[in-house]
This record gives sequence, C-alpha cells and structure tokens, in this order.
Amino acid sequence: NFKLTRLAARFDVVNKADESRFTIESISMLNARRAAGYFPIVACGTYPAAAADLMTTADKPFTGDNANIGTQTGAFYCYPSLQEDGGALLLKGRYKVNETETKEVSYRIPFTQQAADGNQTFLEIANNHRYTIAITQADAYHLDANILVADWADDESIEYTPDNKPGEI
Repeated sequence: NFKLTRLAARFDVVNKADESRFTIESISMLNARRAAGYFPIVACGTYPAAAADLMTTADKPFTGDNANIGTQTGAFYCYPSLQEDGGALLLKGRYKVNETETKEVSYRIPFTQQAADGNQTFLEIANNHRYTIAITQADAYHLDANILVADWADDESIEYTPDNKPGEI
C-alpha cells in the first residue's frame, strides 16, 4: 500500500451572487510561492522570503457549473506557502450597488485566524489541504468571508492488478 499526496492546495469558493451582490469574475493570489519541491514537500525559496521568491499569480477566470450560484470546487490551486509570506486571495468582480448600477471591485482575503483575545495570526497554506472560502457579506468597499481548512482526502482506493507476464518488464 502507498498513499498519494498532492503537491498543491485547493481553494473552493462559496458565493451566491444574488445574496452577496458580488459576482466574482477572477481569482488570484498575492504573495504566492513560485514553486515547491518534493521529498519532502516544501515551499521553494529563502526563509524569510526574498522579493524574488514571492509573486502575484495571474488572474484566473472564475468559471464552473456553480460559479456565483453556490460552491465552486477547485476554483484555484497553489503551492504551499508559509505564514510569514502573508499570502492572500484576491477576488475581482462586480458589486451590485443597486438594480441599475454595478461597480468594479477587488477584495483581498488574508489567511488569518482571529483569536478570542483579539490577536490574529496568519495561517500557513499547506499542500494536500482544501481551503473553503465562504462569502458571507459584501459591500462596495469590504468583503466578509469565513475560511474553513480541511485535509484534502478522498476516502477511496484504487484497485490494480498487474497483467504483466513472467519475464516481462
């Protein structure tokens, strides 16, 4: 038996544009690591990160069967990133001001956790994890969202019976 581990982190986005009034058009990441290495899986670059180790990824169109109407799985993927990198998702789109007017907006979603004492800490973006960004409320200048982190586990197995004959490689 062996276990497959993904190098990337997956981001799912929950947004109902008719409720939040925000229609997501693209998604990208600020302060993303440029690469990761295997054996062991680590974010590549210096620690702490030099400017050349971090980048803003290109805007990825926010599309899919459930884009802006529910949960869009696999909306974005990235390499692992350390908490010191200060990574954040950047959601761009249109905010519906009223029935006749929309405004172009972009929202930065930092990976932070608010403690009971008011302090906040940055979360590390780990490989083989799913990050669900649930948009709860938007206005023309601010976006509220919850972040849920879980192992990216598929509780399935692959059955394989080799059919090679003796003497074959």
